[in-house]
Amino acid sequence: MGSSISTEALSADQKAQVMQNMAQALDEADPEAPPAMVVNQVKFAASTILNGFGVSVDPDSPSRMLGKKARSASSGTMEELKGKAMSPVGGIKKSISSLGSGNLDDDVDGDTTRLLRTLSLNYEEEESQITSAPSPLSRSNFRKRRLTYAKRGRRIASQEMQEKSVFSAGEIGEDPNMAPPFPPSICGTYSCHGIEPAYDEVDRSDVVIAKINQDRGCVAYPYGLDRKQALFAALDGHGEMGEMVSGFAMHEIQSRLENHPDFIPDIEKAFKEVFVEVDEALKDQKSIDAMYSGTTVVAVLMRDKQLYISNCGDSRAVMAKRNINGEVVAVNLSEDQNPNKPDEQARIEAAGGFVSPPPEPGLSARVWLDADFTQIGLAMARSIGDHAVSPVGVIAEPVVTEYTITDDDEFMIAASDGVWEFIESEEAVSIIQRYIAEGANKACEVLIETAAQRWREYEGDYRDDITAVVVKVQEIFQAVDEEDAKIEADIAEMWDGNQP
Repeated sequence: MGSSISTEALSADQKAQVMQNMAQALDEADPEAPPAMVVNQVKFAASTILNGFGVSVDPDSPSRMLGKKARSASSGTMEELKGKAMSPVGGIKKSISSLGSGNLDDDVDGDTTRLLRTLSLNYEEEESQITSAPSPLSRSNFRKRRLTYAKRGRRIASQEMQEKSVFSAGEIGEDPNMAPPFPPSICGTYSCHGIEPAYDEVDRSDVVIAKINQDRGCVAYPYGLDRKQALFAALDGHGEMGEMVSGFAMHEIQSRLENHPDFIPDIEKAFKEVFVEVDEALKDQKSIDAMYSGTTVVAVLMRDKQLYISNCGDSRAVMAKRNINGEVVAVNLSEDQNPNKPDEQARIEAAGGFVSPPPEPGLSARVWLDADFTQIGLAMARSIGDHAVSPVGVIAEPVVTEYTITDDDEFMIAASDGVWEFIESEEAVSIIQRYIAEGANKACEVLIETAAQRWREYEGDYRDDITAVVVKVQEIFQAVDEEDAKIEADIAEMWDGNQP
């Protein structure tokens, strides 16, 4: 919590300097940069000069002092940003000028934590609207063992997306501001922010607060200019800039993959090279420090009846299939890349890294830089980002597998480990199967809610972000098939009618 700033804290000249600093940061921003990155640069400029004046500002404060209007103005291109009346700078000016009538913390700790709600739909609910989980455990019982990193960093604003062809999962209970490419009866996508314990210094009590959602779930269609091709993905960001890494990766992967020269002839090669390229591209992003932040990715390219699954980390894709007895069973399309898997551990140790075993059943092994297990502690063997452990064998190259859809296959699930932490693949399929008749969207929502309930039961006041995509594989391209059949019939009729 930031220090309280009184009305006398800043002089008029100092306020003017703060606004000038932020205006300069906006003017110097890369015109091609995503607006969310630009907003973060402006926020950094604000906190830097305030600290220079001897004013203590919490790392979260600059993001919140912007206010809702400034953040909502950050959709669109950079040129549009600079032309808006309520630009980020305008919003900051308003927030700074409000110091004359109150404390900065009135805004910092109020209900102003809504994230950018743009085409990506990566947003949080207002804190006043969040239904927090019961907190039977005290703050001292916060389960750090569940964290991807052994030690967490600060939280910042989320990365936004601008690709209109990309639909990203939104929070349960919110109406999307962009229509999904498939009917909700066929394809469902939902995301649920995590929660964590905190201490209310005013009331001197333990509370539960919402975390910034670092997960991303998306559907890109039509993909590669093909109406019988779609890309589905679930990403799980982690670390202090996890939401920016996952947002960047989501945008870059779907954009680069369809333009890769081997996209058609050798999709496995294309997937592997694109993931590595995106990981390298992160290093050039001035607004994203991926040294101690990263993301998992499970991406599924559906090319008619053929699936190509690319997995990097511990998100997972599962197919629901009817066996010879007519029972619906789970078939894992990907395998979690845990550090203690023999091949993963061998690579890490050969590169000079160290792997600690799971401290108890159900928890992950971890990757460390030292034999004493004190530096890093990443809970996966592959990821995009996490460059601090790249030298010791944590790689961005995915494992790519192939699957042919048959008449026995019913639906596919792609989800972050917020789902898989307490729900096995078989149970997830069973949950979806019970509700799939009501639509993929409804079934996906129930899966997310069930996972959230498990977190409450097992962890009390801590919950990871939870994201899932559910797809009815037999119906996804049915409309395209019907349309093509009609076109062929019309052509045949025209041809017959023109024959002598």
